[in-house]
Amino acid sequence: MPHYKMISLTAPVEGRDAEFNDWYDRVHMPEILSFPGVQSARRYRARTKIMGAQEWPYLAVYSIDTDDIDGLLGEFAAAGASGAMSRSDASDRSVGYSVIFEEMGEERFTAD
Repeated sequence: MPHYKMISLTAPVEGRDAEFNDWYDRVHMPEILSFPGVQSARRYRARTKIMGAQEWPYLAVYSIDTDDIDGLLGEFAAAGASGAMSRSDASDRSVGYSVIFEEMGEERFTAD
């Protein structure tokens, strides 16, 4: 079965970090985790910018195992369109960015 990572780079509306983070952790991540094939999720906070013009303060990484990634993305879209998946007005959707990566090659580790 193919393995994927979905990454979402997000930002709150200015001054609404606490509300955004509460919604993301308590509502949005559990909603995404309820879809078949979504195995895990973890969030990160930006620490040090290295390069690039755009800044996102938050990153979420989802691990997905599915034989039909396009079908799953269609389910996400349908849930969003129908209101079954919530949205927060504390999220600055104008700068959000999400992408699916398909796993390739073997995971590598440092030599001991």
